[in-house]
Amino acid sequence: MDVKSQIKKLAFEQKTVKSSDFLKSSNVSRQYIARVLKEMVLAGELIKGGSTRKAIYSLPENSLYVNPSLSLKLENTDLEEDKVLDKIKLSLRAYSSLSQEVKRCFDYAFSELLNNAIEHSRSEKIDVNISIKDENLEFSIIDEGVGIFKNIMTKYKLSSEVDAAQDLLKGKTTTAPHAHSGEGIFFSSKVCDLFEIDSHKIILQVNNKLPDIFLRDFSSPIWGTTVKWKTALNSKRLISDIFSQYQKDKDLFEFDLTSVYVHLYTLDTIYISRSQARRLLAGLDKFKKIILDFSKVETIGQGFADEIFRVFKTNNPLIEIEHKNAMPVVESMIKHVE
Repeated sequence: MDVKSQIKKLAFEQKTVKSSDFLKSSNVSRQYIARVLKEMVLAGELIKGGSTRKAIYSLPENSLYVNPSLSLKLENTDLEEDKVLDKIKLSLRAYSSLSQEVKRCFDYAFSELLNNAIEHSRSEKIDVNISIKDENLEFSIIDEGVGIFKNIMTKYKLSSEVDAAQDLLKGKTTTAPHAHSGEGIFFSSKVCDLFEIDSHKIILQVNNKLPDIFLRDFSSPIWGTTVKWKTALNSKRLISDIFSQYQKDKDLFEFDLTSVYVHLYTLDTIYISRSQARRLLAGLDKFKKIILDFSKVETIGQGFADEIFRVFKTNNPLIEIEHKNAMPVVESMIKHVE
C-alpha cells in the first residue's frame, strides 16, 4: 500500500491524523510525509487544521474534527452578538460541516445567550469557548458580572437565588421587560441535549435527554455566570418543533404554554404546602396553558392541591392547567380538590 493510501486509510479509521502517525510505520522521512500531506491538501483529498508539527488532517467528510475548538476573549464594549457569531463561522472550520438542524439550534442559542451576557451581566469581559468532541458540539459563555440568579432575585425582590432559578425555568422572566421577552434563555435550554447555568451558589441543569431538570448548590460560590450548552452532532432536533411545543394556539405563533417540574419546588420535602404552590404559580398567569409535571413527587398537601386546582383556576378561568406523571396518591389529592 502506498503512502497516500495509508494516510487515507488511517484518516478514515481515526477521523484525524498527523505526520508523526506515519514516521514509525513507514520507512520514509518527515520531509517526504510533509510533502505528501501538502499535495493531498492542495488536491482536496485532505483538510488541514493547525500549523507546523501540530497540524492535523482529516478526510473532507470528517472536517468537523479539524480545528474543533475556538476560544475568544471579548471586551464588553459595543459588543454585538451577530458579529461574534459571524467571526465564529469564519474561524471555526468545523462549523461549515455541521448539519443544518444543529447550525440553526447553535446559532439561536449562542446569539441569545451571548446577548444576555452583553446586556445584563454588567461584566467588562466575556469569554467564549466552543469545541467539538466525543461527537458533541458544545460552548460556554463566561462573564464576571453580577450573576444571573442574583440579578433576577434583586429585580423581582425574591427571597433566594433558588427562587430566581425556578422563575427562569418558567419562561418570560427578564430583568429588562421593555427590551426583552424573557424567552431567549428558556428556548436556548430546550434546543440542546444538555444546558447548564452556574452562578454564585446555584447550579441549574436542564437535561433534555432524560428529560429532567436539576437544581443544586455549589460547594464553593463563584463570581459571575457560566452558561454551558451541548448537543449531539447527529441531533435531528428542529427548532421550529421546539417553539411549536410551547404554543397553545399553533396559528398565533405565540409563546403561551409552559411546562413546570413540580419537584423543583419541594425543597427536599415530600409534603408541599400552600405557600409553595403560590411560589410555583408566580408569573404563570402570563400563559394560556400550564403543564405541571409531577415526576418524583410522592405526595402533596391538600393546601397545595387546592391552591392550584381550585383557587388559581377560579381566579384565572381562561388559563388551562394540565398535569402529568402523577403518582396515585398525588392524583387522588388533585381529584379531591377539583
